Amino acid sequence: MSINLSRNTRLFVSTVDKVTADTYTNLTPSNTFEVPILTGYGISQAATTSNITLDEAGDAPIRGQKIFNTALDPADISFSTYIRPFIDSNDVNNHNCLERVLWEALVGEGDQTALTTNPFLNTTLSTTSFLADFENSNVHELLKLQLFFLVDNTVYKIEDVAINSATIDFAIDAISQINWAGFGITLAEYTNGSFVAADAGSRYKGVPTINPDFIKNKLSTLVFKNNNTAGVAEGYFPITYTSALATTAASGYTTSTTYDATITVDGGSPQTINVTGAANKTVNDVLIDINNQLDGANATLSSDGLTLTVTSLSSGSTSTIAITDGATNALLADLGSAANGTLGTASAGTGTPTIYNIPITSGTITIDNGVTFLTPDELAKVNTPIGSFTGTRAISGSLGAYLKTGTVDTGGLLATLVSDTNRVTQDYEVEIVAGGSANTPRASFLLPHAHLVIPAVDVQDVVSTTIDFTGLGQDIEVSDELFVEYTAATSVAY
Repeated sequence: MSINLSRNTRLFVSTVDKVTADTYTNLTPSNTFEVPILTGYGISQAATTSNITLDEAGDAPIRGQKIFNTALDPADISFSTYIRPFIDSNDVNNHNCLERVLWEALVGEGDQTALTTNPFLNTTLSTTSFLADFENSNVHELLKLQLFFLVDNTVYKIEDVAINSATIDFAIDAISQINWAGFGITLAEYTNGSFVAADAGSRYKGVPTINPDFIKNKLSTLVFKNNNTAGVAEGYFPITYTSALATTAASGYTTSTTYDATITVDGGSPQTINVTGAANKTVNDVLIDINNQLDGANATLSSDGLTLTVTSLSSGSTSTIAITDGATNALLADLGSAANGTLGTASAGTGTPTIYNIPITSGTITIDNGVTFLTPDELAKVNTPIGSFTGTRAISGSLGAYLKTGTVDTGGLLATLVSDTNRVTQDYEVEIVAGGSANTPRASFLLPHAHLVIPAVDVQDVVSTTIDFTGLGQDIEVSDELFVEYTAATSVAY
């Protein structure tokens, strides 16, 4: 007899159904994959019991009890993997990763045809990146996996595993990794075969001899983009103008003539701004007229008088408008000294969202499918789970950073959120790139529409802040909360 050692554990994941997986020869490299895991994994299955007790009075009360096993709880599985992208030289140099089958099961139902040659429906390989998204995740049941843990010479099989959650860890003193958790129907010793090295390439897809890339979290980058003026194309509304400071009554800036500008801020109702001509009216006088009437934004003029800039007070997005008169190209600059400055037409500027580039000190993103298992409750037997179904998909995260002054640093983000407390739902684009956006290998986690709460401030030797967020779809019916993209650097024959 020998004692099993966890350091000798290997994990094999199959996409075939549980009955097919009972026959070892049904497993092939097309449907069964070795996935390297880290220490600290857990596999267990508990039982639900019913405790029957008696409570009598009298001289000799019966004080015994009876315990019944009523059901087996779902098997509980947790393990961690590194993020391991690579360029597959055996597959037209497509970018892939060793944990692809786990992403496949996390984000959709997949294709569980026995002996299938392509069980992957929810992840995409290309010559530029590996991509996983939640487009096909609105299903009742996720792809069921058969997990085989080879511990020394003993194989344990967990049937019909649903991958319930994945947590990506961005600790800056560590290698990028994912903590996976799920549930299965039963846990039992597998006696129909064993995963030996000689079977790599015939019974399962083995780990490549050339190691795929690891990703260093120390190089990770974080970008917040304020989308609170969310539009359809760019993800925000630009500030737009129509008939900007124009009039049909006169071509020059003359006394008693009213000039109109229509300005739309953050997708709200158009605001009509009226500027009335008067003798010796200066540029600053005109700007005061505009700002006194403009809600939610502030207008400024460039030093050469050629550009009017309107800045949203809530989102920080800006739009510029070129001011011309067809002759001097310096319309408002002439107001204080000449009576013949003409108000020409102007085109709308393009909105620019405020972008915060923040160095992080720690962080996590958690994806949770809300999986629940069903177990019957018949008498006189030990009931076992019959399957699972999904609940609300929840994608959330928490990021740590130093509290740093500056309009586009954590101080600026904190100030914006504190001053915008009347907004029911915040909308920020969040992109965390493990390994750094300019580097390879890297792993990008993009949340196009994240709700941010006011960051918590922790006063220690160095003041830091914690930013919590929840990934949302652009609409409650749209499953675009998160896009995962890996870009590899090393070519591997897989």
